[in-house]
Amino acid sequence: MAAGRGPQGGLDRAAGLLSALAGLLLVVASAVAFGNVVARKALSRPFAWSDELVAFLLVWVVYLPLLWVERSGGHLRVSVLYDAVGPRGRRWMDLAGDVASLAVLAYVLVAGIRVVQMNLSLRVHSPTLGWPMGVLYGVVPASLALAALARLVALVAGLRPRPGRLPAPSQAEEGVAQRW
Repeated sequence: MAAGRGPQGGLDRAAGLLSALAGLLLVVASAVAFGNVVARKALSRPFAWSDELVAFLLVWVVYLPLLWVERSGGHLRVSVLYDAVGPRGRRWMDLAGDVASLAVLAYVLVAGIRVVQMNLSLRVHSPTLGWPMGVLYGVVPASLALAALARLVALVAGLRPRPGRLPAPSQAEEGVAQRW
């Protein structure tokens, strides 16, 4: 994804930063989990907080790159029917897919906002770390909102995320795909 100017470029830059942060958090989660194994097995003194922290980090690792996946067209797709129709049919299918994606994103976004609001209003905190759950799960609606914004901006601009924007699969991946 080459970051340009305007909303598209801003979204591309944000997608790159959020994906890099997700990668860093994955490294941190792995280090914490490994450190806990060493502390438990070698020292018989496990970290009481490590499982909770790793679980929270993994939620962030899953949702932070959502904007990148949306911008790069990296969502899973079944293309048998799409490949069988002509250009006019594909345009209609693209539009239907965009509308369906926006509807699903909006629905899950509203649900995510409700979960965050409930946790904040009830002042729910994590049991070991004592962190506010509403803040920890705030990444879910924030990431969904960014993905919906990216889809809407692309739809308005007439730019659809295309699988071709992703790196080409390796020969090993192509072999697995051909067997399926």
